[in-house]
Amino acid sequence: MTRQRNSALASAHGFKQRLLVALLALLLGAGSTYAVEVPAVQTKPATRLAVIDVQRILQESLAARSVQKQLEAQRAKFQAEISSREQELHAANEALKVVREKGGDAAVQAGLEQREQQLRERFIAIERDVQGKRHALDEAFASSMGVVRSSLLQVVQELAAAEGVSAVLLKPQLLWYDPALDLTTTVLQRLNERLQNVPVKIELPPVTTTEPGNDSPPPSKN
Repeated sequence: MTRQRNSALASAHGFKQRLLVALLALLLGAGSTYAVEVPAVQTKPATRLAVIDVQRILQESLAARSVQKQLEAQRAKFQAEISSREQELHAANEALKVVREKGGDAAVQAGLEQREQQLRERFIAIERDVQGKRHALDEAFASSMGVVRSSLLQVVQELAAAEGVSAVLLKPQLLWYDPALDLTTTVLQRLNERLQNVPVKIELPPVTTTEPGNDSPPPSKN
């Protein structure tokens, strides 16, 4: 009786082992069928940065230099005109001083006062003219350099798109950066290829001058 029970247990144990092997074979053979696909993690591309030295570009670019050259020439012309007018007024003022020192009657003094008032008005007119010309030069400079800056921005945008750059930083704002990020030279070259000269247009205000009239001092009466 005990022998029959052991035989039955052994038979059952063997059946379980065979069943387990069959199940393992089934699973291994159909592994591709039951495999679960894990979606790939989409990683964002690394952000690429670039650095440019705008001050250097605006100083060394051909267009910016053309603006500076034109403004310096016009400034020198204005200075020569103003200096000539000032010399004339100083000469007239010295002549009036000589007559004033000689003295004279009431008519002579009245004439001197009138001439002195005219000179003062002409000096004031020169000062206004100088301020107007200075303002016109400043406005012309800002307008012309605006053209240069606009072209510079276009060059930077095109280069950034071509190189896959996400952001362009200004050099003065950085404490440290890898020199490999510096695109200043490339930007400067492309800007020079695109823009070499910018005409400077100066809009002068109306000249406010008084008629010089006869600045020679009135004759003294002895």
